[in-house]
Amino acid sequence: MPETLSSVFKDGNIRIQEEMRPYDMVALINYILKSKTPCKSLTLSDCKITNEGLSILQGFFYDYKEIISSIEYVCLSKNYITSLWGTQSDQSMSSDNGLLLVPHLNLSETLSNDNGMMELFINLQYNKTLLQLDVSQNDISFIGAMAISKCLKNNETLQKLDISHNKLFDDGIKTISNSLRTNGALKMLNISDNNITNTGATQIAEAIKVNTTLSHINISRNLIGKEGITNILVASTETKTLHTLDCIHNILSRSDYLDITDYVRKETTIKKINISWYWITCDEVFHELINTVICYEDGHDKESCIRDRHCIKSNDPELVHKIIYCCVRDPSLEQLHLIMRKQFKDIKLLDITAEAIRLNKTLTKLHINKYDIDSDEALTIGKCIELNILKELNISNNNITNKAMRKIVQDIAHYSTSLQILNISSNNKVHPLSVSVIKFIGVFLKNTKALQELIMACTGMSDEGARIIAKEFKVTHHYLC
Repeated sequence: MPETLSSVFKDGNIRIQEEMRPYDMVALINYILKSKTPCKSLTLSDCKITNEGLSILQGFFYDYKEIISSIEYVCLSKNYITSLWGTQSDQSMSSDNGLLLVPHLNLSETLSNDNGMMELFINLQYNKTLLQLDVSQNDISFIGAMAISKCLKNNETLQKLDISHNKLFDDGIKTISNSLRTNGALKMLNISDNNITNTGATQIAEAIKVNTTLSHINISRNLIGKEGITNILVASTETKTLHTLDCIHNILSRSDYLDITDYVRKETTIKKINISWYWITCDEVFHELINTVICYEDGHDKESCIRDRHCIKSNDPELVHKIIYCCVRDPSLEQLHLIMRKQFKDIKLLDITAEAIRLNKTLTKLHINKYDIDSDEALTIGKCIELNILKELNISNNNITNKAMRKIVQDIAHYSTSLQILNISSNNKVHPLSVSVIKFIGVFLKNTKALQELIMACTGMSDEGARIIAKEFKVTHHYLC
């Protein structure tokens, strides 16, 4: 909290990026009440605000509606909030109270669970004041998508909605698209970076055919190809309200890019389409990226490594992201080796890779190393295993926790009918495998019919653990250390 609030209150705009404890929030509210200059915007970004601090702020908005009527924008991004009402669970908050009275609300990277998101959108259904809402980077899943859909069916005021950088996937987009068919208020929708494929884009296209208000859609940084983008463009010709389409960083070849731009010029009412950056095809990656890819096995020729889809190593997340899709789109792909660096977590590379692999029907060998897989990411590994076509999975050198290892082994036992080789070596630097986890592995995997080889070298396993595996797990080969 700044020593003098006057230093952060300029022209009616308050901007604070320091820790705000509950008593700091009280001091800020008192300052606003006493100030002769009306407050126009309130930005409390990355202030470590918790539910307790939010309750105080909500109470201020609830009790002083006339004073806060001048506030047009509130930003609470990058805080630690689980409920929009803070700790005021006993107080009746509704769609026309508290923070929902402002025209523009930014809650990006703030609401930490689906319950908070559901609570927000349930209260927004009949709200008459909020015009713009940003809930990007909140890990919104299908549960949150259902709440958004219900809100959009009833809300008649919200004009701009940013739900980018979440985990909606095609199922979540389908749910939201159904509500867009009847929504008559929303003008701008940002659904970029949500792992949407052509399937989800087609659902959006069907909604556009009957929606009469949407003028700007952002579908950038997804997994959409020419088919999905073309479907949206074709749909836009029916209602003629969509004027701007952002679709950069999707899966487009050069010819796709040229075909789409030519179609836009000749057939649609689109005034602006942003596809200035496009994916290169599998053949082009060999020529344009060969000098920037480093193979991780000595003695491997760079070009032959990439042509054989043998290994990929790079410190550039965007480059690795690009190569993954160039390779995974290849119908002849059988094996993919990735050394994933920790900085790749920022672009959710493991989620992206798993979703791409789900689209591939030929991949039989998958290696993911040096990524430090945590418990949440273990669920992502499960998505790959559910395909039932992988014969070899190598997740060594990942510092996998005992909890995450349990989840991965459980998914293998439940879903895999083809996995023959499992390598979980060298995961003991931080989390040595406990005896209870080793027993868990033995119980779950001993009846797995296809598994022939289990490699558990350098896992920090005790002699007791080794005896358990050797007794319970009857395979052709097992390497224990």
